[in-house]
Amino acid sequence: MEKAVLHSCEINYEEGSKEVLFHLENHLDLEEFKTIFDHARLHGKAYFPDREGHHFMLEYKSGEYFLLKK
Repeated sequence: MEKAVLHSCEINYEEGSKEVLFHLENHLDLEEFKTIFDHARLHGKAYFPDREGHHFMLEYKSGEYFLLKK
């Protein structure tokens, strides 16, 4: 796992998921971004697609976010 920081959120991600980090930071407005992260924090997981239809899961556990390709 590698780490990145987007909008002050530290994210652990798989090496093959770099393109979705770009999507999260550059193609979503801040409210959409916050909605995904808030949902993951409150419910443990948030599922979402990128612009190309690939599916991802943002998981929140032990105070950390994990971005996984589904």
